[in-house]
Amino acid sequence: MLTFRRIITTLLCLFLVFWIGVNIVLEIHYSSHLPRISEASTGHVYEMTVNHGFVVYGTNQELRYLMAARKSFPIAFACFVFLFILKLTFRDTDEKREKKLQ
Repeated sequence: MLTFRRIITTLLCLFLVFWIGVNIVLEIHYSSHLPRISEASTGHVYEMTVNHGFVVYGTNQELRYLMAARKSFPIAFACFVFLFILKLTFRDTDEKREKKLQ
């Protein structure tokens, strides 16, 4: 059971780190590389507000990536809550194991 719990904990932590990284990279990349005015010739016509209020214009695909990253917040939050509950639930057994090892 301890191995299974460690695997689940590791996977949840990796997902949270991945989710945070993707959101940070998208926000910073979009705010620094996308045009600040609409350019119909290049397809940058979708208005997006990124990185503390910068208004930029991107393509449909860039908008979908940003919306998918933002809409995945409830999943990331649920992972965090599950991780917290998992650690809280088994905290007493971890303390008992540590005392036995000493």
